[in-house]
Amino acid sequence: MYAIERLAARLRDAPKQIGVTTGRVVGVDPLVVSVGELFLARYPRLYYTAGMSFEVGDEVIVIASQDNQYFYCVGKAARA
Repeated sequence: MYAIERLAARLRDAPKQIGVTTGRVVGVDPLVVSVGELFLARYPRLYYTAGMSFEVGDEVIVIASQDNQYFYCVGKAARA
């Protein structure tokens, strides 16, 4: 396979940016958040506001960095 073919294959299969989504707290000491069905966000790539308390099962709002490598839990989700 030529280099250009390998590059094209990598670009074609590149993961999409997650952006803003919700997750579910699956652990609290340390905090672990399930983002989607197959991914767990945790230390050292998970950040949250100091002083926030979580319980297992809480639905939270999560913002992913552009490269989907860091996750920011900005608060608990509530439905209107």
